[in-house]
Amino acid sequence: RYVLWPLVTWASYRADRDTAGEGYSWMMWPLYGRVRRAYERQDLFLPPFFSFAYAFIKRPFGPDGEMHSGPDTIRIRCPWPLVEYERSTSRERLSVFPFYERVRHLAYADGAETARVTRFGWKLVELYDDETRVFPFYASGRDHFRLWPFWETEDEKGWTHSRFLALFPIRWVPQIDRNWAKFWTLYETDSCPLYTDHSLFWGIIRWRTRK
Repeated sequence: RYVLWPLVTWASYRADRDTAGEGYSWMMWPLYGRVRRAYERQDLFLPPFFSFAYAFIKRPFGPDGEMHSGPDTIRIRCPWPLVEYERSTSRERLSVFPFYERVRHLAYADGAETARVTRFGWKLVELYDDETRVFPFYASGRDHFRLWPFWETEDEKGWTHSRFLALFPIRWVPQIDRNWAKFWTLYETDSCPLYTDHSLFWGIIRWRTRK
């Protein structure tokens, strides 16, 4: 229901298995909003800039061996989109846009950290457990190295592919690599443990060196 939409709105919900369940919500925009459902609680102040949300997931067994509902997801925005914090069963995220972001991926069973990434300047600098990226100039990981716009190396299943130049600023875009990268690639190599194939000037000159 609404009155003078979108200034005053409210709704009621029946119990079901696929959404947040039975309850209600209402909002007096732009001052305040509230959600009270079986598996969701949310308060909004000056929406959408300030909000505090909690989601509950009904699990079959808790630490005590009995069925329970716990606050599995928390999300705080104050103010959105500048500062945002959220934690769920799969990840924890803190964002101070556009300066800093930290994301921790969590195991569902015990909440242990499985992977982590730290970003600075939105996504200009990204620090992963096994990779470092400085967009678009530098990327280095276990199976690749990139120094834009000059050199790029990829390792895959015992094969190493390298090329000069690598003008496209985003790494590993199949459509670009397949249709366009050949036009600006002056030199490239394909290497395996036995030999290396070289191609110079778009394949006009080719040779093989054995290891």
